[in-house]
Amino acid sequence: DLASDQLPVGSGSWIAGNPSLVERVEDRLAEELGLTAGAVLLDYPEKTAMLAADLAVLTRHRGVEHLSGSRGRALLGIKQVAEGLHDLARRLRLFVAEPVQVAPTAINHLAECDERDVEALLEGERPLLGV
Repeated sequence: DLASDQLPVGSGSWIAGNPSLVERVEDRLAEELGLTAGAVLLDYPEKTAMLAADLAVLTRHRGVEHLSGSRGRALLGIKQVAEGLHDLARRLRLFVAEPVQVAPTAINHLAECDERDVEALLEGERPLLGV
Protein backbone atom coordinates (compact mmCIF):
# COMPACT_ATOMS: atom_id res chain seq x y z
CA ASP A 1 0.00 0.00 0.00
CA LEU A 2 1.80 3.11 -1.27
CA ALA A 3 0.45 6.66 -1.41
CA SER A 4 0.66 8.35 -4.80
CA ASP A 5 3.10 10.91 -3.41
CA GLN A 6 5.61 8.07 -2.94
CA LEU A 7 5.70 7.54 -6.71
CA PRO A 8 7.02 9.81 -9.45
CA VAL A 9 4.36 11.72 -11.36
CA GLY A 10 2.98 9.60 -14.19
CA SER A 11 3.82 6.28 -12.59
CA GLY A 12 1.38 3.43 -12.91
CA SER A 13 -0.61 4.81 -15.81
CA TRP A 14 -0.53 1.35 -17.37
CA ILE A 15 -2.22 -0.09 -14.25
CA ALA A 16 -5.35 2.01 -14.67
CA GLY A 17 -5.26 2.02 -18.46
CA ASN A 18 -4.40 -1.51 -19.59
CA PRO A 19 -6.39 -4.22 -17.76
CA SER A 20 -5.08 -7.09 -19.91
CA LEU A 21 -1.48 -6.14 -19.11
CA VAL A 22 -2.34 -5.86 -15.41
CA GLU A 23 -3.89 -9.33 -15.49
CA ARG A 24 -0.70 -10.78 -16.98
CA VAL A 25 1.39 -8.95 -14.36
CA GLU A 26 -0.86 -10.22 -11.56
CA ASP A 27 -0.52 -13.81 -12.76
CA ARG A 28 3.28 -13.47 -13.01
CA LEU A 29 3.45 -11.92 -9.53
CA ALA A 30 1.32 -14.76 -8.16
CA GLU A 31 3.71 -17.26 -9.71
CA GLU A 32 6.75 -15.47 -8.26
CA LEU A 33 5.12 -15.41 -4.82
CA GLY A 34 4.20 -19.11 -4.96
CA LEU A 35 0.47 -18.38 -5.22
CA THR A 36 -2.12 -19.58 -7.70
CA ALA A 37 -3.18 -17.48 -10.68
CA GLY A 38 -5.87 -15.04 -9.60
CA ALA A 39 -4.52 -14.80 -6.03
CA VAL A 40 -2.94 -11.37 -6.62
CA LEU A 41 -4.62 -8.07 -7.42
CA LEU A 42 -2.64 -4.97 -8.37
CA ASP A 43 -4.67 -1.78 -8.04
CA TYR A 44 -3.90 1.87 -8.73
CA PRO A 45 -7.30 3.41 -9.46
CA GLU A 46 -7.60 6.52 -11.54
CA LYS A 47 -10.80 8.47 -11.05
CA THR A 48 -10.16 11.99 -12.22
CA ALA A 49 -13.87 12.89 -12.19
CA MET A 50 -14.40 11.85 -8.59
CA LEU A 51 -16.15 15.11 -7.77
CA ALA A 52 -18.15 15.56 -10.93
CA ALA A 53 -20.89 18.13 -10.58
CA ASP A 54 -24.44 17.49 -11.73
CA LEU A 55 -26.68 19.81 -9.76
CA ALA A 56 -29.95 21.60 -10.31
CA VAL A 57 -29.62 25.13 -8.91
CA LEU A 58 -32.45 27.60 -8.32
CA THR A 59 -31.28 30.96 -9.67
CA ARG A 60 -32.13 34.43 -8.37
CA HIS A 61 -34.64 34.76 -11.19
CA ARG A 62 -36.51 31.65 -9.99
CA GLY A 63 -35.28 29.58 -12.88
CA VAL A 64 -33.55 26.23 -12.56
CA GLU A 65 -30.13 25.86 -14.08
CA HIS A 66 -28.32 22.54 -14.37
CA LEU A 67 -24.65 22.72 -13.47
CA SER A 68 -22.79 19.76 -14.87
CA GLY A 69 -19.51 18.81 -16.43
CA SER A 70 -16.58 21.20 -16.56
CA ARG A 71 -18.83 24.29 -16.44
CA GLY A 72 -20.42 23.15 -13.18
CA ARG A 73 -17.05 22.31 -11.62
CA ALA A 74 -15.68 25.70 -12.67
CA LEU A 75 -18.63 27.66 -11.29
CA LEU A 76 -18.51 25.77 -8.01
CA GLY A 77 -14.71 25.95 -7.74
CA ILE A 78 -14.46 22.17 -7.53
CA LYS A 79 -11.87 21.53 -10.25
CA GLN A 80 -8.74 22.32 -8.22
CA VAL A 81 -10.12 20.63 -5.12
CA ALA A 82 -11.05 17.50 -7.09
CA GLU A 83 -7.60 17.21 -8.67
CA GLY A 84 -5.90 17.60 -5.29
CA LEU A 85 -8.20 15.08 -3.62
CA HIS A 86 -7.67 12.61 -6.43
CA ASP A 87 -3.91 12.81 -5.97
CA LEU A 88 -4.16 12.51 -2.18
CA ALA A 89 -6.65 9.64 -2.22
CA ARG A 90 -4.91 7.55 -4.85
CA ARG A 91 -3.02 4.53 -3.52
CA LEU A 92 -1.04 1.79 -5.21
CA ARG A 93 -2.06 -1.47 -3.58
CA LEU A 94 -1.13 -5.11 -3.94
CA PHE A 95 -3.75 -7.48 -2.57
CA VAL A 96 -2.89 -11.14 -2.02
CA ALA A 97 -5.08 -14.12 -1.08
CA GLU A 98 -2.52 -15.47 1.40
CA PRO A 99 0.00 -13.73 3.65
CA VAL A 100 3.31 -13.18 1.84
CA GLN A 101 6.17 -10.74 2.22
CA VAL A 102 6.64 -8.27 -0.62
CA ALA A 103 9.07 -5.38 -0.46
CA PRO A 104 7.15 -2.14 -1.16
CA THR A 105 10.10 -0.93 -3.22
CA ALA A 106 9.64 -3.85 -5.64
CA ILE A 107 6.04 -2.84 -6.38
CA ASN A 108 7.08 0.82 -6.48
CA HIS A 109 9.75 0.08 -9.10
CA LEU A 110 7.31 -1.98 -11.15
CA ALA A 111 4.78 0.86 -11.14
CA GLU A 112 7.48 3.29 -12.27
CA CYS A 113 8.06 1.26 -15.44
CA ASP A 114 6.25 2.36 -18.55
CA GLU A 115 3.96 0.01 -20.43
CA ARG A 116 6.60 -1.10 -22.95
CA ASP A 117 9.09 -1.93 -20.19
CA VAL A 118 6.48 -4.00 -18.37
CA GLU A 119 5.71 -5.89 -21.59
CA ALA A 120 9.43 -6.58 -22.04
CA LEU A 121 9.74 -7.78 -18.44
CA LEU A 122 6.86 -10.20 -18.93
CA GLU A 123 8.52 -11.64 -22.02
CA GLY A 124 11.89 -11.97 -20.29
CA GLU A 125 13.09 -14.26 -17.55
CA ARG A 126 13.82 -11.62 -14.89
CA PRO A 127 11.39 -11.69 -11.96
CA LEU A 128 9.03 -8.71 -11.79
CA LEU A 129 9.73 -8.35 -8.09
CA GLY A 130 13.43 -8.00 -8.82
CA VAL A 131 13.03 -4.92 -11.05
